[in-house]
Amino acid sequence: LGLSYAMANTGIALFIILLTFVSIFSLYSVHLLLKTANEGGSLLYEQLGHKAFGMVGKLTASGSITMQNIGAMSSYLFIVKYELPLVIQALMNIEDTNGLWYLNGDYLVLLVSLVL
Repeated sequence: LGLSYAMANTGIALFIILLTFVSIFSLYSVHLLLKTANEGGSLLYEQLGHKAFGMVGKLTASGSITMQNIGAMSSYLFIVKYELPLVIQALMNIEDTNGLWYLNGDYLVLLVSLVL
């Protein structure tokens, strides 16, 4: 959700430079994670946290994963609620939106929550 905002405020050239640096740092962090997983014999973040810092590390890794998942789900539901009705309206060329349940973001979020 934030990439388009960042590009609008930094410009294309600076955005590409920043995105390249972020990509390089992400690649390096994955490299470090795989290296420590290989040497430590752990394939799960929680196990790595436990081996490195004990129970505090395990709980921190679990909490971090939980918060990331909550953030991802919240972003997904935000897009479904506020953007999907506009996309449906544009694709179906609908002018009058009164009474159409599939153009109400609340119903769409509820539907997505029930399906998942």
